[in-house]
Amino acid sequence: MKNKIKTPICRICSNKITSEDQLVFNKIPLCNSFPSEEVKKPKLHNLKIGACRNCGLVQLTEYPSSELIVPTHSWIRYNEPESHLIEVSNYLNCIFFYLYISSM
Repeated sequence: MKNKIKTPICRICSNKITSEDQLVFNKIPLCNSFPSEEVKKPKLHNLKIGACRNCGLVQLTEYPSSELIVPTHSWIRYNEPESHLIEVSNYLNCIFFYLYISSM
């Protein structure tokens, strides 16, 4: 039996989120797993972000299991580089603004 790929559903209004409404970032490091001196081989995951055409919510449409994102040591705190977060946030704002304008 083939695995059927589920169409993502909006978490607010239950509208279907199509592939045209999603951005896919392949093989990015999970939180707390960015390459560093301590982390030679980071855990990778495909990040999928979608925007609902009905209510406008931007949300993850696929996410890793909680076991993958829990730190392996209790003393580890999430510490992504601030410049990385700002860069990703600005990029996503530009992309979704473009998608919004294009759909009008």
